[in-house]
Amino acid sequence: MEKKELEKKSLPLLEYQKLQIEETLGDDNKYFAGLELGHSPTKEEAAQHYVTHGGPEHFAETHLLKSRQEQIKKSEQEKCDGDKEDERNKKI
Repeated sequence: MEKKELEKKSLPLLEYQKLQIEETLGDDNKYFAGLELGHSPTKEEAAQHYVTHGGPEHFAETHLLKSRQEQIKKSEQEKCDGDKEDERNKKI
């Protein structure tokens, strides 16, 4: 695996799956599936609509990227805090 792929996998699997199921069976997806089907979709039809219309890809882009950005921000803050601590120690 490339380093970039490893960096992206930062959201715990069970949390990722739970959020994706919520999106798959959510009101927005069921609404658009219903428009396409002409009736209120079953769970299976909603899931099929989600998959065939790029739901998993969009979900990965938004949730994994967001999670990675949060990690980077936290890491940068910790580095900044460490730099400030180093500066204070130099003054002492």
